[in-house]
Amino acid sequence: MSSNILLSAYQSSDFFGKCIFIALFFLSILTWYIFVQKLVQLRTLEGHKRRFVQTVRDLGNILSGETVSGGMSFSTVYHNIRTKAVRLLEKNHYFQPSENGNATFLVKDDIDMLNDSTLSLIENEVKILQKELVVLSTIVTLAPFLGILGTVWGILISLTSLGEAGSLIGNQNVLSGLTTALATTVLGLVIAIPALIFHNIAKVRIHNFAASLSDFGFEMIETIEIQFRRVL
Repeated sequence: MSSNILLSAYQSSDFFGKCIFIALFFLSILTWYIFVQKLVQLRTLEGHKRRFVQTVRDLGNILSGETVSGGMSFSTVYHNIRTKAVRLLEKNHYFQPSENGNATFLVKDDIDMLNDSTLSLIENEVKILQKELVVLSTIVTLAPFLGILGTVWGILISLTSLGEAGSLIGNQNVLSGLTTALATTVLGLVIAIPALIFHNIAKVRIHNFAASLSDFGFEMIETIEIQFRRVL
């Protein structure tokens, strides 16, 4: 029933009114597409996270020759920490060799460098995940404004047609303008409200995922620090 009302309002509106309706319909489709795509993406990442973290924990020695694939964002953080830690150990082996010739230590500056690098990488991963949220927040603001634009335009049509209200065409224009005004207002709100809800849901899910990513990264660094930091 409601879809028939909106379709009837669209058909009875003028060219500019139809453009507003099309823009609102497009925003509605875009809202649902972004939400579903983001939900699937986060669910996939969370599924990979559980398997990947457990596999890394089962390794024992993170810097051993064996590497772990998969995990997406977690894999990126893992390989970044692992690669940088190995390079720092090689640097210490070259510049500060121990008595037996093995580089088995990291100093405080090395650990700080790993922390800074991990923080920067996690921020980049989160920014990638948040990229589409800007579109949702824009839709939250834009959809009601397009609805108001349709309202003003519909009322303007109705007012300019009042002088012809005695004729059949004049009455049709007044009704058409009022229908456009009301329908676009409703449609703008119907789009903005779900977009706001979807934006907040995705934002919370991304925040929780980023927290898990941070915990994993610093757990790795802590393990490396326990194993390889030199005690002075």
